[in-house]
Amino acid sequence: MSFQASQESNPNKATPESGPPSRACGVMGNIGQSIEGAHHHPNRGADRDLLFALIDNLPDLIFAKDIEHRYILTNNAHSRFLGASEPGAVIGKTAFDFFPCETAQAIHADEQAVLHSAAPFVDQDRQIVHHDGTSAWFSATKVPLHDEQGNIVGLLAMTRDITARKEVEEKLTRANAELAVREAELVSSLADVQRSREKLEAAQLHLAQAGKLEIIGRLAAGVAHEVKNPLTILSLGIDYLTRCGSLDKLAENVVHAMKGAVKRAEVVIHGLLDFSRPGQLDIRPDDPNRVLRQAVSLVKHELTRHHIVLETKLAGDLPPAALDATKIEQVFINLFLNAIHAMSAGGTLTVRTYFKPRSTVVDDGIGDAAHDDRNGEGRIVVEIDDTGTGIPEDKLAQIFDPFFTTKPVGIGTGLGLSLSKTLIELHGGTIQITNRIEGAQEWR
Repeated sequence: MSFQASQESNPNKATPESGPPSRACGVMGNIGQSIEGAHHHPNRGADRDLLFALIDNLPDLIFAKDIEHRYILTNNAHSRFLGASEPGAVIGKTAFDFFPCETAQAIHADEQAVLHSAAPFVDQDRQIVHHDGTSAWFSATKVPLHDEQGNIVGLLAMTRDITARKEVEEKLTRANAELAVREAELVSSLADVQRSREKLEAAQLHLAQAGKLEIIGRLAAGVAHEVKNPLTILSLGIDYLTRCGSLDKLAENVVHAMKGAVKRAEVVIHGLLDFSRPGQLDIRPDDPNRVLRQAVSLVKHELTRHHIVLETKLAGDLPPAALDATKIEQVFINLFLNAIHAMSAGGTLTVRTYFKPRSTVVDDGIGDAAHDDRNGEGRIVVEIDDTGTGIPEDKLAQIFDPFFTTKPVGIGTGLGLSLSKTLIELHGGTIQITNRIEGAQEWR
């Protein structure tokens, strides 16, 4: 019987069955053709001896098998790998004689695929496990052998030990994984540093704002007390003139205008006093929805007068909250009036409440983590939406400053939001405003 490799005489030529040329396939083709030549020309014994001497001394594992998967050729390196005392101890045996069943079955499946498809098995990495549990990695190339009629009668294989390369690859993979973990930790640390810096800046700004508000509060209290007494005298004088009853029409109009001006001044004075001393809180467990409904009832007339539709979406499962009902009601009224003034041509005011459990509390700018954890449960969120024109973006940062207002002269004192913010913070909460895309504003 003669043997030849399935490749043509040019080992670097690609065939439809074999795909791109391979150096291993080229070597295998040459070996197969040399075996064929040695068989047909017995006088070339020297050539055959040289061929097998080369095969025996190659460091790669080279072997051939017949159609029954029995070894018919093996070099010294392959024999040593199998643990055989000499090449003759390998001939006629199969992989099942040298490897555990699972490993032998994998080898058998690979070689069966080569024999059935007539396609070479090129540079495939496989792990070989021995009976003692040790293993090694090999890069294997296996090509079918044909007889003179073109029938497949076996295969020729060359494998190379790549265990060292695999170990390096595994080390590189582990190193890359460790680098990825460290990179992620570094990114996380940088993010933590950034958040800490932002919180520090916010705390510094809060302290500066608190100091400024304290100074403004003292000034407001002083001004209020200084102006309150003269206003009282003016009010008494206006009441006296009104009771006299001998005023002509022009004088009555003047007195009426003076009375209105004094009332507006008194509103400002009361606002200054409230701002300068929010007072002690009367904290008691209460239903936030009840307080909200009470505040809505107090501005019901204003809503109707401005043709504003009220929509309420109040959660029915809110837990009781520790609050000063009077102070929180004042906050709600201030926010409602701001919304009403922003919808002079009518619109919709939406009020909703919901509970955010502690497990879903994140640093989203609504609420303070330190305050959220006080009861260990979560926080109550109140949202107030209007369909007004919104607040200019360049003014949003100033809306809580005392005396700042975007309203026309004569409407509001510019103290309502400052006072509301102070009262909310005294309750351990936060207040936030955002403009929606369509221009309306949302309070939380």
